[in-house]
Amino acid sequence: MITRLWLYLLLATVLFATLPARAEGSDASAAAKRFDEGLLLFKRKKFVEAADAFHDAYRIHPHGDALFNAGLAWEGAGRRAVAATAYARALEEGITGKGESKARASLAALERHLAKIELTMPPGSTARADVLSLEGERVTLYVDPGSHALIVTLKDGQRLTRLVDAAPGETLTERIETPKPPPPPPKPTPPPKRSKAGPWRTAGWVSLGVAGLATGGAVIFGLNALSARDEFKSSGQTDQGARDRAVRNMHVTNICWGVAAVGAVGSGVLLLYVAPHVDASGPEKTSGLMLHGAF
Repeated sequence: MITRLWLYLLLATVLFATLPARAEGSDASAAAKRFDEGLLLFKRKKFVEAADAFHDAYRIHPHGDALFNAGLAWEGAGRRAVAATAYARALEEGITGKGESKARASLAALERHLAKIELTMPPGSTARADVLSLEGERVTLYVDPGSHALIVTLKDGQRLTRLVDAAPGETLTERIETPKPPPPPPKPTPPPKRSKAGPWRTAGWVSLGVAGLATGGAVIFGLNALSARDEFKSSGQTDQGARDRAVRNMHVTNICWGVAAVGAVGSGVLLLYVAPHVDASGPEKTSGLMLHGAF
């Protein structure tokens, strides 16, 4: 009871001795109102609500003494880690009167049971462990032993979560960096250019193949015609069947030679002239008319 009364008296002294000298304007009025609410809540032993009130006042009008008062309330509520974080930040910002020695003594007593996190963040970031949020490029946080989610909100609103495992008396160093933007998607690969001469080349090779087949046929039928002619002559030119075979095979041979000649000429024209000329002409262009002159 005596300890709580001493804390209350110290709280009241710090609050009323320091705030009026520093606070000005509408923010100061709002901060002072929350201070008064915190004082009343602390007197009623509603330590969590009192800590929230003093922390709100600190956010409205940053003040080392105000955060120290919040630390006293959190310690009264048994929230050792949050109280230690508040004491450490209050000492960084400066505490007047006897509050500084009290904060150092309380922090030293609490540190033995807690883990310490020294956090480096990008400018404009806010870190939160438990219920206390602190802004700055370098922030010291205290947490109870065990696993914790460390939440960092960057200046652009992006939230990052870092999981930490802490042991009593351990000091962890964490560095949060702005995530690099994802690489741009790869540019789509343009489809391979299709040669306009492809169909002409295909037709040329087909024509050449036809010429080859026709040549083979002409040779076979020509040999058959010669064989039938020799058979007709050996019969004393009396074997009418041999003569008819010789005539038919000769006709087919002539046709095959004609087809072979046409195929060979056609393939040569298509492969050696048409296809190269089409490729050299480039892609098709849409024709356009340009009008000029004056009326």
